[in-house]
Amino acid sequence: MNKESLQTKKDLEKSQQSEIDRLNEEIDHLKIELNAYKQMTKTINDSEKEFERLFHNISDAVYYTKVYRDGMPGNFIKVNNIAYSRLGYTHEEMLKMSPLDIDFHEKEELLQIIQNIYLNETLTFETVHVCKNGQHIPVEIKTHTLDVEGEKYVLSVCRDISVRKKAEQMLVQAEKMNVVGQLAAGIAHEIRNPLTSLKGFVQLFRSGTIPNETFLHVMEDELERIDLISSEFLSLAKPANSDFCDVNLNDILKDVVALLDTEAFKQSITIITKMGNEVTIVPGVNNQLKQVFINLIKNAIEVMPNGGTITLKLETKNDTVFVSIQDEGCGMTVEQLNRLGEPFFTTKETGTGIGLMVTYTIIENHNGKVDVKSILHEGTTFTVQLPKTVAIPKD
Repeated sequence: MNKESLQTKKDLEKSQQSEIDRLNEEIDHLKIELNAYKQMTKTINDSEKEFERLFHNISDAVYYTKVYRDGMPGNFIKVNNIAYSRLGYTHEEMLKMSPLDIDFHEKEELLQIIQNIYLNETLTFETVHVCKNGQHIPVEIKTHTLDVEGEKYVLSVCRDISVRKKAEQMLVQAEKMNVVGQLAAGIAHEIRNPLTSLKGFVQLFRSGTIPNETFLHVMEDELERIDLISSEFLSLAKPANSDFCDVNLNDILKDVVALLDTEAFKQSITIITKMGNEVTIVPGVNNQLKQVFINLIKNAIEVMPNGGTITLKLETKNDTVFVSIQDEGCGMTVEQLNRLGEPFFTTKETGTGIGLMVTYTIIENHNGKVDVKSILHEGTTFTVQLPKTVAIPKD
């Protein structure tokens, strides 16, 4: 082998060795990358396992579903253990269902809720879920909307609030019992006083005292007071009448003014009415609404022993009717205003306070409310707000 051939062979071997070294370096680099990938994969797998563990062991139910552009929800894509076990289903059964299958709302109502979810990134609301066995579970749901490649997905976390709802019901019941206790105590106190007087007169007559006109008149007054307390309490105890119909509020107010005008005249009181140019119709019970305005106008008359003016005003704003009764009496303090509506609280010497309590109850049952404004030594204005049915222009 000549010199040139030997050199060529050495150059070839050197080139081959260089290529081998380069390949070895690449292999080592790939091994490092492979090890890194394996480590990353292990970390991801560990994270996924940890996520799955947390997902299935969280105490709240978690649902993941898709919401389509038309507002219809798809079947559940993923649910955790508590989600299906709480409702009594298997995991496989739940994945064949959608929110429409477990919610207590009618379909139209639920679709409206889902539309709100679709339009908001997060939303919190309460609803009721229906178990496989028909049991109802009140839940609080917090949703988070995710946008994945232009499609909307919703992650919902549902908390069972049965204990909270039960506690709220117990508080309401306790408050009712408290009110009943106050009423019972008040009735006993209010009736005991006239009964004591009557008992005293009976003892006098048994001891030989001859009844006279004065004694009999006092006894009649005491009996009338017992009758008044009983009647007002029975009015309060009557169940709400849900058979509402459209009633003419103008006619009701005219009837009440005609009924009380003579009594007002005796007290040198003028009743001024301002009813506008339309007939106002409200949903309600005619006699109950008439009782409300009789109570309020009678109260206004009774707080004006020296005469004056009562202004009765009827007006409509948007879908609400306002009836105000303004007097020129002595007015009330802030403390008295805050106590209005309490059983047996009254600013009148012969009042019981039940009449105003009945008024508040009736207006509440008519989906309205009563607002009171008063200035001491100047007068008081009661304003009744009621939902309007329709306003008809007068001919």
